[in-house]
Amino acid sequence: MTAPLPGPEALPTRADVLVIGGGLAGICCALALAEAGVDTLLVEARDALAAGATGRAAGLVQVGTDEPPQQLTAALGLARARAVAEFTLRSADFLRQRVQPLREGGLRVAMLPQERAELDASVEAARALGLEAERWSEPQVAAALGVEQAPGPARFCPQDLQVDPVEAAAALADQALAAGARLHVASPLEALDAGGEAPVATVAGRPIRAELVVFAAGAGLLSLDRFFAETLYPVRGQCVATEPLSQKLSHGGSGQMGYLYWNQRADGALVAGGARWATPHMETFETDDAVIQPAVDQKIVAFVRQTFGEVGIARRWSRVMAYSCDNLPLVGPLPGRVRLVACCGFNGQQWSYAPEAARCVARGITEGTLGGIPPQMLPGRMI
Repeated sequence: MTAPLPGPEALPTRADVLVIGGGLAGICCALALAEAGVDTLLVEARDALAAGATGRAAGLVQVGTDEPPQQLTAALGLARARAVAEFTLRSADFLRQRVQPLREGGLRVAMLPQERAELDASVEAARALGLEAERWSEPQVAAALGVEQAPGPARFCPQDLQVDPVEAAAALADQALAAGARLHVASPLEALDAGGEAPVATVAGRPIRAELVVFAAGAGLLSLDRFFAETLYPVRGQCVATEPLSQKLSHGGSGQMGYLYWNQRADGALVAGGARWATPHMETFETDDAVIQPAVDQKIVAFVRQTFGEVGIARRWSRVMAYSCDNLPLVGPLPGRVRLVACCGFNGQQWSYAPEAARCVARGITEGTLGGIPPQMLPGRMI
């Protein structure tokens, strides 16, 4: 973004739609609504957009998400699992049209014995969901990563892509501004009175009246409304960034059932993260994104150096994400409160879910429908 965004001092007193949260979901909601001609105001508590989980992600856009497709099908049934896969495909297609991907195609590396045993089944399950999938040998994976020894064979997903999360979010925010959305930072939601004819929010001490409120923040939503406190829970994830690698990766990816992941930035640095399993509680209910958990960090660094060699670690950071009990997002009106709309709970997969979720929310608002939201993502399922 070329110009600084206004803070709370310039907040208006009303908007047709108030979007809470300036991460990927909020930015995409503001963009879709503004392009549909809706008077839209986005407020972000932090001093910059995409400063939380969005900008601290690795930047993987994984179609079908990081969950093994055979598990997704077993949990939801084929028809509903296909709807989830198609949802993520639309997110990926949207991002291809709107931002500059770093690269196309992603790896789901079979690093664990169970993953290796189920690799062929995962390829077939992905194809049954309408996704392109290929089985890659260890030499193929090694060539893609520029290493001598691959961590395992893989399912190659040609429809995946990788982005720089900060640059991509900034590009989308610029498009939202150009479409007429108003974006404000350092503007936290402090209270919301939704009992009257129209919701009245208190943002940084200032009242704002809106026809509709879209909750598009992350784990911070748990303290803003009881519904989110009862349906979502916080999970802390960690990443490291290396010094620039000597080789150029042709694909980013993940392994260990999605619990390890990596992406190479444009400057050559490798971003790797995951390894929540290094703590007994899997980093659930951790809310401090300034903490680096040593056991998790040790496992991430071990993976990096075992796979890519003795590369230096330049930076470490954490992010806190909002997870749901069924690993699916909350998209659509809150039960019994149609003026309050959810676009959240992406289970660490906001780059796979949020763009299409935001477009569904915008269609629902402008058309007075559910906007094509799959039933398994509607908040009412939690009742």
